Parts: sequence; structure tokens; C-alpha cells
Amino acid sequence: RGVNIKRGQLCFNENDDRYWKSTAGLEKYIVEENDIVISMDGSLVGKSFGMVKKEHLPLLLVQRVTRIRSSVFNINFIYHCIKNWFPNYVDKKKTKGAIPHISMKDIANFPIPSPSLEEQEKIAAILDRFDTLTTDITAGLPAEIEARRKQYEYYRDQLLTFKQKA
Repeated sequence: RGVNIKRGQLCFNENDDRYWKSTAGLEKYIVEENDIVISMDGSLVGKSFGMVKKEHLPLLLVQRVTRIRSSVFNINFIYHCIKNWFPNYVDKKKTKGAIPHISMKDIANFPIPSPSLEEQEKIAAILDRFDTLTTDITAGLPAEIEARRKQYEYYRDQLLTFKQKA
């Protein structure tokens, strides 16, 4: 549910979780490890997304939450594109009503660069390492973390900037 999706991660607790006895007839809604789920409504629309990990399972997709799954792109590369560009993209596309939302069409039209799969894997691996360095408090002192965060932002921008060829 949208309530379980928080700014790049999935959060569960007994007050928000719902359970089912059988998935019969619900097969197309079963969420898999490494799916990216995105909440399509609410004040944090565009910022509420996360990648499903094995420990989150089993999960079912519900109304106004979508998933991204790819056999063509590196899913970690897609996740980094979403993490870094999706919030600004959604700010331009979301409705302006009391409960902002984004459509499936807008999500489907979110532009993702398409370097070779090998390049996607390299970029994702580098950004994953920078994420670990900048978010894991056991990785070093706060000053080191801040330095790594700035370094991450610089290299992220360099790695994810693609110039169109004429």
C-alpha cells in the first residue's frame, strides 16, 4: 500500500499491514524481489518509491501503487534514475488537487537513458557503492560521510548525464 512506501524504502508495521489467506486469482498482483514500487497518490507522490527486498515478501500490489520490473534494463540503474530524477519529473506532471497524483501514462513516459546493459551495470554498481558510503553510519565519521556524499553527487551527475547524438 502507499502507506508502506517511504522516500526510497519500504516500511511495514502491524498497524498498516494487511494480510490475505490466498493469492488465488491475484497472481498478476504478486510483487517480486527487485521490483520497484511507486505510490501514485499523496503529498509525497514522486518521492514515495522503493525496491522490494527478499525480506519484504510476500507482497501484493494494490490500487494506486505501481511496479516497475524489467528484463531489458538493469533494475538498479532504473532505481538510481528514479531516485535522482523522478521527484522533479513528477512535480511537473502531478495533479494540483487536494490529493496530488500521477497517472500510469506519466510514469510510463518517464525518460530513462539507455546506455548499453554493460554501462548500466557499471553505473549502478558505482552508485550503489556511493549510496552505501553516504548512508551507512558505520562507514566512517560524519565528515567523511559528508565528503563521500558530495563525491557521490558529483559522480552521479557525471554518470547519469547523457548527451544525445545527432
